Amino acid sequence: MRRCVLAAVVVALAGCGGGSNPPRTGGADPADPMTHERALDRIARAHHGTRAAGTAGGAATADYIAEQLAAAGFAVRRQSFPITTSIIDEPARLTVNGKAVQSVPLEFTPSGDVRAPLRDTRSLGCRRSDYAGLPHGAIAVIRRGGCFFRVAAQVAARAGARALLIRSRHAASGTLVVPDIRIPVLSVGAAAPRRGRAHLTVATHVERTTTENVIGEKAGGSRVVMAGAHLDSVPNGPGVNDDGSGISALLAIARRVHSHPLRGATLRLGFWSAEEIGLIGSMYYVHHLPPAERRAIRDYVNLDMIASPHPAKLVYGDAAVTRVLRRYVPGAHGVDVAGRSDHASFQSIGVPAGGLFTGDAFGQDPCYHRACDDLGNVNVKALHRMTDAAEASLRRMAG
Repeated sequence: MRRCVLAAVVVALAGCGGGSNPPRTGGADPADPMTHERALDRIARAHHGTRAAGTAGGAATADYIAEQLAAAGFAVRRQSFPITTSIIDEPARLTVNGKAVQSVPLEFTPSGDVRAPLRDTRSLGCRRSDYAGLPHGAIAVIRRGGCFFRVAAQVAARAGARALLIRSRHAASGTLVVPDIRIPVLSVGAAAPRRGRAHLTVATHVERTTTENVIGEKAGGSRVVMAGAHLDSVPNGPGVNDDGSGISALLAIARRVHSHPLRGATLRLGFWSAEEIGLIGSMYYVHHLPPAERRAIRDYVNLDMIASPHPAKLVYGDAAVTRVLRRYVPGAHGVDVAGRSDHASFQSIGVPAGGLFTGDAFGQDPCYHRACDDLGNVNVKALHRMTDAAEASLRRMAG
């Protein structure tokens, strides 16, 4: 799940790796979502720890999903679309007073080699007044939140900053969406220094490539009930909870439907690429649907992060959808996630949409958007509970 959404050009950190032949489930039970979580973890480990859009790990993820859907008897379609990738040529380096500080470059940050004093604005950095008193040419430090990263970067550049550091609990991935920011932008952790003499270097360039959505369909009637999850991870993590958990739940449901079909409606499952950098895959899908196909979709259920290690029980979206979801998640609380995941794409064309969520706050998932979002970050009980709830909800919506 994304921290915020801007629908524009897709960005992803390109990667390299071995062949994209996906791991098969072997003798494991494909109706168990943990079977697929293990497979996605193996894919990420085989491709430099990422399944990001535009990388070999992302392509291997799409291959695996298509294979599993076909094995479950679903008609499979792969929808290719262009993206612009942000490639980090060399790891970013940041030192303050000569000591190394962990940092993560934001996608589409420009290259830079900056030596300048740090100045903590003690603000979110979203308004020009937040930079009052900032010395021209300093490296500004702000807190995460309050506005899109690119907005803060644009304001900081206009205020005379030569670079921008965005503080959060841990250095984590983020995106500037398109490559028009003038100053380097890096994420740093809460323990990073706020003052001192800093030196940062980052080397990047952009390329055009393609990525794919994967859509599976099991025919069952003229009405369509949909569910979806995003298939990409952030560039610096394997994404086994975000959103391997959603992928795994849907693939398990596909196998269950193969054995016990839905009655009354067609089930369509969408796996969206490039969600982490703008919902581009799901937006591409909905805006290329013919009007008659749009009207046929009765409901859309989004599964994005449903196995957080310290899970909450959350539902979000339109009342018509959340009313059904609450039936199968007793004690669930409603939460406003705004346009942070792919349900927003369906809402934009008038399809009732909502989703299940176990939380991305630090207390719920301390590995959110980090390299530690691996198999050990999955709450197995929560994953099974949410998978069962999603299946029951889809069956009720089909009836």
